[in-house]
Parts: sequence; C-alpha cells; structure tokens
Amino acid sequence: MKKIIQNIIYIAIVTILFSSCKESLLDLYPYGVLTDANYQDTTQIDQSIYTEANVLKIYAHMRGWGAIQWPYLGVMSIISDDADKGSTPTDGAPQIALENFTFNSSDYSVTTVYQDYFMAVALANESLAELDSLDIEVAPKRDQLIAEVRFLRAYHYFRLTQMFGGLPVLTEPLPPDAPVPARKTLQETQDFIEADLLAAINGLPDKSYYMANGGLGRATKGAAQGFLAKLYLYQQRWGDVLTQTNAILNSGIYDLSTPIDKIFTEAEENGRESLFEMQAQETETLNATSGYATVQGVRGSLNRGWGFNVPSQKLIDAFEQGDPRFLTTVLVSGTTLSDGTYIPSVSEGVVNPYYNMKVHQWANELAKDNRLPFGGWINARILRTADIFLMYAEAANELGQTNEALAKLEMVRNRARNGITDVLPEVTTTDQLELRAAIQHERRIELAMEFERYFDLIRWGLAEEALGPNGWTKGKHEVYPIPQIEIDRSQGTLIQNPGY
Repeated sequence: MKKIIQNIIYIAIVTILFSSCKESLLDLYPYGVLTDANYQDTTQIDQSIYTEANVLKIYAHMRGWGAIQWPYLGVMSIISDDADKGSTPTDGAPQIALENFTFNSSDYSVTTVYQDYFMAVALANESLAELDSLDIEVAPKRDQLIAEVRFLRAYHYFRLTQMFGGLPVLTEPLPPDAPVPARKTLQETQDFIEADLLAAINGLPDKSYYMANGGLGRATKGAAQGFLAKLYLYQQRWGDVLTQTNAILNSGIYDLSTPIDKIFTEAEENGRESLFEMQAQETETLNATSGYATVQGVRGSLNRGWGFNVPSQKLIDAFEQGDPRFLTTVLVSGTTLSDGTYIPSVSEGVVNPYYNMKVHQWANELAKDNRLPFGGWINARILRTADIFLMYAEAANELGQTNEALAKLEMVRNRARNGITDVLPEVTTTDQLELRAAIQHERRIELAMEFERYFDLIRWGLAEEALGPNGWTKGKHEVYPIPQIEIDRSQGTLIQNPGY
C-alpha cells in the first residue's frame, strides 16, 4: 500500500489512544478521518503531533465532495468543450445547466464548490492561528507547517479566483457571528495568493525530503513554485513564469521520464511527473477514499462508477492522427481492456460512448489485490511536470524566445510519441502566432480532462469562439456567480458578479 499522509494521521490517533484512558475505542474516529472531535483533549499528547494532525485536516478535506468530486467536475471540466456530462440523459441535472450555460447564482455545483473551498480556507486559518501561538520548542516543525498551510490556502484561493474573480481575503478565523468582509479586486486577491506562495517556497522542503522521510503527497517547494508559475501565467507575467518553471526543471526532481501510458497508474502516484496530487487510500472503513474516480468510472453492468465527465467528440476530433495519448485519455465503450475487461457499449443507456481513461487506468490493476471496483483509492493529479514544460513554452514564445519555446514543446511531444517515430511531427514554425496555436493545441491534448481547458480558453480570449454556440456569453461567463445564499448571509457585503 502506498505511503501517504495518512501515516502521520495514524501516529496521531495511536498517540491519543495510548495516552488517554478516558476514551474508549468506540469514541475514536476512524483511521484517515480528522475532525475536531478527534483532538479535543490535547493535555495528554505532544502538542506538535496535535498541531500537525490539524494541518492534515486540510488534506482530508481535499478528498471531499465539493473539493474534487461531482460538483467540482462540473464547474472545472464538464463546462468546457472537451468534456460532456455523460451518465444517462436525465441524470445530473445541475451539470446540464453548466453544459448549456443556463446556471444561475443558486446552482448546486457552483454553490457547493464555493463553500467547500472556503471551508478549506477556514481550516487553514484555524491551523495558522494555532501555529502562530506556539514556539519552536513546543512544535519543532512549526515554521515548516506554517509554510505548508500557506501553500494549501493559496491553492484553494487560486482555484476560487479562477472561478469567481476577486474575493474576500480571509487571514484569520472568523467568529460565527462576524460580518463577511467585502470582496477584494482580482489583483488584490492574486497579490494575497502570491504572498502565500512566496512564503511557502521559502519554508517548504523539496520533494526529496519526503522521498527520504516519508509523507509523499504533502506540499513541497516545487508544488508552490508550480502554482506560483500558474498564477503568473494567468497574469501574463511571462518573465516570472520562466523564473519559476526554470527553478522547477533545474531542480533535478521532476522530468518527463515517466512513459505516457504509465503516468496515471497507481504505481506512478507521487512520481517524477507529479508536483502535487490529492491523496486517497483504500481502507476498511473507506474513510480515506475519494469519489473522484468513482463518479467518472464506467457506468452500467460493469458497475465501476457513475459515468460522468466524459471526453467530448470535439476533444476526440482534436487529436492528431496516431497520437498515443488518445488511448491514455479516451476509453471507448464496446472495447476490451488489456486485462480482458469488456467495457459495455452505449446500448446500456449512457449518453456518450467514451469515458475518461485518465481515471480508469487503474482498471487493469483490480484483479491483483481484489481491489474495490470504484477506484476510491485513486489519487487525483493536480499539477504535473508536463504542465510546467508547457507553461515554460508559452511564456518563452510570448517573450520572443522561439528556440526555447520550441525545445520545451518538442520534449513534451517526444515523450508523447512513446517510441513511435512516424507520429506527432516536430513543430518547427518560428512564427509567433503559429507557435502560440501549436502550444495551445498541445496543452489541450496533453492536459485533456485535467481541469485546464475551460480556464485556458478564457485567458486566451478564445472562449466565445469555442463555447459561444453552447451559450457562453462574453462579459458574463468569464466567472461564475457568487452563490446567492452567501450573498444573503453577508447581508449585502458580497457583491454579485456582472450578468447574474
């Protein structure tokens, strides 16, 4: 079983169990689950373990429903031109509203994601308040943990700005009856994210630290640099993008050595391709599992999932002839996997003949350990090395560094060929516009079904062209509506986005 952050959770729970005779086994929450009730009595345990366990609550939250599962898939992927709702025609009505851009400020998926991501921010602020009250003697890893929490807070705020624009900037726990602060501008919110990420870079260890000491999957310096590069990408700060991506690629920790058909297998979780990913693990109580793969798994008699978030025909048509990445991205109904598993055809009532292969490459591994059929133990890749190369290429091209851009682009395409020499011809154009289009195409294919496409279209100014026929409206759909329930709770402090 893979080593992930639950190792530390286990230590914390075992410490509590053997240090306090007041609680029975029935009073303890299951392995892999963190709640306030787990740690209310801290007098009997080492404060540093208690503090670290509270930090890990944020990671546990990241496996949740709105954080990475069905609602998240809707607002991050299904809304794009590369994905369809999937499932059966009448199942998942909120996702239909996202597909045709008829959603409003009461939309279930939008509201759920907004609330879950701000819950992660609240957990981060609670942890930071606790850490700030300690000294190094009590919590030797205090400064490292502060950097870790600031990264996690920045990650959630970054996603929120992608979806909603400028937001209230919360730096400390809010009492239940406290008024909701007014929204900051997008620039002010991004400045806050930048400050958190810079602090995280200065305080976090490299991935090699966790490779040597256990805990792979936790935030690292490379992950913070990667999201800082992505923040700069959205701000078109091209030189800063190059600075951060250069630092990552020169670290020697991340590269493109993982074969294209192995990246999304369980064996490569937290591997050299990964800068950051959501952790999950199969346990007897299922409390460390996630529905991330389940909601996308094959629907029907095979019964491996709900069948949502499937590749669209537009994405299928965008692949170049013979691109090996097609088979690592698209699982076609009516075919048989290498382990002999037959994927039921569309005659069983599903809408689309395709499934997301990037969450189904685990299918070939089911038989070896009698694993649960719904893939709840599958990690979600959040930031990987190929994205770093493509961010570098995009920034270099925008700065007129054509040779550098071509070189990074070719490295991604060369790995994608998977040893086949007569596919994916090398891009050689030195025209900036043509190279820009080639890099945009490469991002679409390499990062397909990985939550980049919709927001890439918006920042490139191509959303109206690609999504206008579906109902996307310029001046409105660049952001989602602030949930009406949150506006009501704020008593008018929160101002709605235009058009909603």
